[in-house]
Amino acid sequence: MIPFKAEKKCQQCHDVQIGDILGVAHIDFPLTKIIQANQENSQRSAMISGGVALFVIIVGFIFFRSLVQSPIKKLEKATEEIGKGNMGDDLKLPGGNDEVGKLARAFAQMRSALMQSQDAMRISTVGQVAASLGAGFPYADQTD
Repeated sequence: MIPFKAEKKCQQCHDVQIGDILGVAHIDFPLTKIIQANQENSQRSAMISGGVALFVIIVGFIFFRSLVQSPIKKLEKATEEIGKGNMGDDLKLPGGNDEVGKLARAFAQMRSALMQSQDAMRISTVGQVAASLGAGFPYADQTD
């Protein structure tokens, strides 16, 4: 209840003292509509937040697959191929300046060094075989 107290302007029409209570107002309105609107807003906000969260998760998953998982799978496949003895240049290594790209470049350098070592070993083996074959012929070193 809200009391209405007399003010100076009330004395123009009424014979009252300032501060006398002239009447009261009782305002009664139901809060059910306000509560219902708040519930609807809460539900709508929850749905929007859930949708945004789902969207962020999906986009994050797509970025993870394309920027991390796919290059690492390529590097893994190249490692398996080298393990099988395939040292060719047809191995698909990921590029880029990120950590995976740097790892792929280091991997390519190791593959190149391994290929050079294998070539040197083959040349050495051929030389050893040739030397052992030459030692088996006693007249091979004599010139006429």
